[in-house]
Amino acid sequence: MQMISIIIPVYNESEILQQSLLKLHQYLSQKNRPFEIITVNNGSGDDTQAKALVMEKKINNYRALDIPEKSVGKAFAKGVREARYDFVISLDADLSVDLAFIDYAEGLLPFADMIVGSKTLGQQKRSWVRVLGSQLYLMVTQILFHMTITDFSMGAKAFRRQSILPILDYIDSWTAYVFEICTWLIKNKKTVLQIGVQCNDQRPSHFNIWHEGFYRYWNLYRVWKELKQEDSWFNKIK
Repeated sequence: MQMISIIIPVYNESEILQQSLLKLHQYLSQKNRPFEIITVNNGSGDDTQAKALVMEKKINNYRALDIPEKSVGKAFAKGVREARYDFVISLDADLSVDLAFIDYAEGLLPFADMIVGSKTLGQQKRSWVRVLGSQLYLMVTQILFHMTITDFSMGAKAFRRQSILPILDYIDSWTAYVFEICTWLIKNKKTVLQIGVQCNDQRPSHFNIWHEGFYRYWNLYRVWKELKQEDSWFNKIK
């Protein structure tokens, strides 16, 4: 059994946070492995952080961190920096991906720098709008970057902490940081593996779909340009 840190960026998750934490803590405790759970609140407008602090006193191996701004990328980066263990697994607050991903990722991380939990390769129950939007985005990444990765969402991703520490100051502060991490790792010939996951995500997204879509495509263009510049962090950091 490996020692693992679970990181969950949270934003306005007051209604589900306590239930999710209890479910995750119970699952991990049954595995007889050293673990910690870290949530990083980023600018919530409800009492998410207040409830997180209550739970911090109730369950072991849990820390409720906080940043003052709405920035899921910075929340992820803070969680990685604060993690005690080298195997880091990022999940969504609603635990919409089957928790078996944790076990598979734990088994594969000794041989890889990143494990991608892919809904495309597995089974997913999501709205057709979100599925179609994801497929179009993936098609563009394959055309522009010759990518074979099939999921750049924030949940169900696992990392060797030491592998990504050098780039935490540079990754996107919003939702495109997973794509940037994949791009940098692959460019530097690091090992990125992907496995199919089961996902049941029926709740409305926290993000405006049209704004998020525009932002993601703009970021693809920005990364495409930066990869051509010798002084960009993609090329300078090895």
